[in-house]
Amino acid sequence: MRLSWDAKPQRQARERTQPGLPVTAGHPATRTHDYRRHGTLSLRAAMDLDTGQIYDACAARNRPQEFLAFLRPWARCFPTPQVHLVLDHDSPHRPRQGKAWQAAHPRCHCHFTPTYSSGLNILAHGFSAWQRQVLAHGSFAGVAVLQTTVGR
Repeated sequence: MRLSWDAKPQRQARERTQPGLPVTAGHPATRTHDYRRHGTLSLRAAMDLDTGQIYDACAARNRPQEFLAFLRPWARCFPTPQVHLVLDHDSPHRPRQGKAWQAAHPRCHCHFTPTYSSGLNILAHGFSAWQRQVLAHGSFAGVAVLQTTVGR
């Protein structure tokens, strides 16, 4: 089994102070420059490169503890003898806890993409498109609304 992993840490739940104006003939859509912040949410996902199935989750923070909590259920449920994780060089993947987890799960192999090569990770492209289409223009009255929009 091959899994591609990516995360979008600290996505802000921002609420625009006024609604933007829609597109009209000869004028682009507008939005206000000011907003209220209502907290952050870290989005994370893993994609099975063989089947295309996406496993996603949300967490309040982006620390090694949340990364390992995301991986723990998989260590037991994947039927294949080898699990290969494609990861970026994000800081939650590198600490001592991660190395200890890898030592305890020898059938899980982590492969890190080269620095500045996030384009090799297929989920980075999906997150980028989703960021442009949903999050960049959205107005979220709280973290719960953002989490509902994310679908988790």
